[in-house]
Order: sequence, then structure tokens, then C-alpha cells
Amino acid sequence: MFNWILFLAFLPILLLGVYLYRRFGILDNPTPYGFKRKPVPYSMGLFITFVWVLTVLRVMGLANLQVLSLVLAVVVLSVVGFIDDRRGLSPVFRLLVQISLAVFLVSMGFSLESFSNFLAEGSPVLYLPNLGLVLSVFWIVFLI
Repeated sequence: MFNWILFLAFLPILLLGVYLYRRFGILDNPTPYGFKRKPVPYSMGLFITFVWVLTVLRVMGLANLQVLSLVLAVVVLSVVGFIDDRRGLSPVFRLLVQISLAVFLVSMGFSLESFSNFLAEGSPVLYLPNLGLVLSVFWIVFLI
């Protein structure tokens, strides 16, 4: 039941975000870029992240360390994205944050350990004990 309440709360929270962004002037002014449209609220990622965190913690709970590490990484990434929208961060800094978060997630157990063709029954499995960790970092950064 509570999961449906979170799901239904998603739209009002986004509308609250739009209101707050307009109220405090957190708007993207497109005029310097040559666009002729009204200013719009910056990325709503903070509010989407808030709803996502509530949902994940409700469904998965606080007992699993991997879930908490994933939530922490997503929150950090969302805050960095918001700051980048407002102030403009260098691409090198953003990349370093992404790589750091990927290394953190891999150290918490998110890693590729093997590859196989899961669609073909009986296909060979390629195990990557050490290379899998490096590929995991690249894979996570690519997904971000």
C-alpha cells in the first residue's frame, strides 16, 4: 500500500519542485544561448532522486549495504548534476566524480564477474576475475 502512495506522490512532488524552482529563481535562462523561450526550471533530478530514494528504501530496506551504497552514489551524482546546472562544473571534475563513484560501487560489490549468452542455453561462460573489476568501472561510468 505504501508503495502506491509513493508512486502517487511522485507528481505532486514534481509540481512542488517546479513551484519552488520558480519561487527561488532556479531557472535556466535560454537567452544567452540564442533560444527564444521562457525560462524553465533546472533539472528536476533532485526531486526525482528524492522520490526514488524513498521508494528504494521502502522496498529494499536499510539492511543491505549494497542498497545503501547505491543510494549514496545516486544522491551524490544528483547533487553534482544540480550544482553543474547552476554553476557549471568542469568536465574533468564531473568525470572524476563519476569514476570515483564507480570505484566506490565496485568496491561495494557491484561488478561484472562473468559474461555469457543468456539467451542460448548451454553457452560457454567467460569468467573475468580481475579484468571484470576494471570493466565494471568503465561500464558504470558509461551508464552514468
